[in-house]
Amino acid sequence: VAYDALPTGAPQLDRERRLAIVETAHARGLKVAVHVRKAPDALTSALYRADALAHGVSSSPFPPRLATELARTGIFVCPTMISRRTFDDLASGVWQPSSLGRRIEHRKTLEALLSPDVPHRMRAVGRGFWSFVSEIAAHRATASESVRAMYEAGVPLLAGTDSPLVGNIPGASLHQELRLLAGTGVPNAEILLAATSRPARFLDPG
Repeated sequence: VAYDALPTGAPQLDRERRLAIVETAHARGLKVAVHVRKAPDALTSALYRADALAHGVSSSPFPPRLATELARTGIFVCPTMISRRTFDDLASGVWQPSSLGRRIEHRKTLEALLSPDVPHRMRAVGRGFWSFVSEIAAHRATASESVRAMYEAGVPLLAGTDSPLVGNIPGASLHQELRLLAGTGVPNAEILLAATSRPARFLDPG
C-alpha cells in the first residue's frame, strides 16, 4: 500500500480505506507493507496495524519519540537506504556502480546511468519528481540517524533495496545496503539478522 503524498499535495488514502485494506488482508492471512516517506505517515500506518514500513522516514524530520512509538506497535521497517542514496547521487551527477555492480549489470545500462545528462533528465521528469528527489537529499543525514534510533528503540529492521529501482542493481545493491546500515552504527550481528532469518520469519512465521 502506498500512503504518501507524492507529488506533494497528491491525495492520500483516507482512514476508512486504510482500515479496510489492513483488516481484509489480515482476515486472509496476508501481511500489509506500506510505502511511506514522512514521520506522520509512518506512525499512522503503524497505528493502523500495518505489518511493515517500506523506506522508513526519508523525507521529513524524525521526531525523537517516533522510534519508541514505532517499537511499541511491533511494526517491521525496511529502510532501503541505498534507494535514497542512489536517487541523490544520480541527481547530483556523482553516481558510480559498485565493483560488483560493474560486473553484473549490462554495459548499456551502466553507460546510460553514468551519462552526464542524467541530472537534467531527472529534472525533466517534472517538478513533482524533482521535489521528491530534493526532499531525499535534504534529509539524507536525518534518514541515516533515524535507522540508528529505530534500532536502539527495538524496531525490527529488514534489509532491502527497492530494487529494481533505477540505479539499484539487483544483488549488488543489497551489499551496498548492508554497508550503509553498518555506517549508521547498527551492529553487524543485527545487520545479518536483518538480511537473513528475520525476513524469512516475517514472510513466513510458520
